[in-house]
Amino acid sequence: MSGRTRSLYVAIGEAVRTLDDALVEGLAYLIDALPPGATPAARVAAIAHIAPASTRSAAKAMIDAWNEHASDLPPAAVAVALRAANAVDAYHRMRHSFELVWTGPTPSITQLRRTDQALLEVVAAAREHLLLVSFAVHGAGALQAALLGAQARGVKIRLLLESPDESRGRVDAASIAWLEPHVAAGAERYVWPYEMREKVAGARGEPRFGVLHAKCAVADQGVLFLSSANLTDHALELNMELGIMVHGGPLPAQVVGHFDALIEAGLLVRS
Repeated sequence: MSGRTRSLYVAIGEAVRTLDDALVEGLAYLIDALPPGATPAARVAAIAHIAPASTRSAAKAMIDAWNEHASDLPPAAVAVALRAANAVDAYHRMRHSFELVWTGPTPSITQLRRTDQALLEVVAAAREHLLLVSFAVHGAGALQAALLGAQARGVKIRLLLESPDESRGRVDAASIAWLEPHVAAGAERYVWPYEMREKVAGARGEPRFGVLHAKCAVADQGVLFLSSANLTDHALELNMELGIMVHGGPLPAQVVGHFDALIEAGLLVRS
């Protein structure tokens, strides 16, 4: 692919992302109807009546790229490329979706998924594997019940939680007690060892080190929950917390693969 042709493909991609399906098809139809020897001016004139007017700039940018960088391509070829790009974009839109999740006051004009509901949805979606990562954990009775239900249907649960010992008291023993008696027995639990944490000198010469502050859940490498919220009643019900749910696509598996690599490297260890 030459750089000149690539410029046209980039412009086609931008048009597909900007226009809805009906407008993309309308644009492809107009281009396809042009004669093979249509002049650059005729190509621009063909889109003059695309409605609404606010969308014409994306169509015009694509036509300009065609005229400037790949003028020898016949209209039929450009129309096929436009339709193909739209089909690929539609496929990927169907494969994955993103949804914001929120804890806190909710104005009437903004309706976001509740954090606790989204997290419980991830646990309920798991059929084989569930990864759960958090800094602080306590309370969250509904989550405990959901995890027990996941275990009952044979889900392999992997927990990565901040440790009172490895964090030198940054979290208290309540995080460990939260796992008892049933959840911990059937789950793989990992910690970030103190000796594997990077240290820097503090103002008084004392060592400063990182804490396990990530919060996420992944079900079967297909559904990903990311949030600022810890697994606590306050975080799931009272605080202001913001996160995102990802259904499908490569990101859920990428997160699981990242933690797998940390385990293989010995940066996370079984406890």
